[in-house]
Amino acid sequence: MTDDGVERVRHLPADMQGPLAPGYKYVRDKTPEQVAKETAAAQAKANDAMAAGGGG
Repeated sequence: MTDDGVERVRHLPADMQGPLAPGYKYVRDKTPEQVAKETAAAQAKANDAMAAGGGG
């Protein structure tokens, strides 16, 4: 395999188990619960910012 400067990334499901292929960077996908928690936190932060800003 040649090094062509391309970073190879494979996404793994959050519950994946088993061997990994060498030569790849692996990114573990988030569980639906993690995504929902982060989305709720971001929405709460946006709501606080809008309340503090006073509108337009």
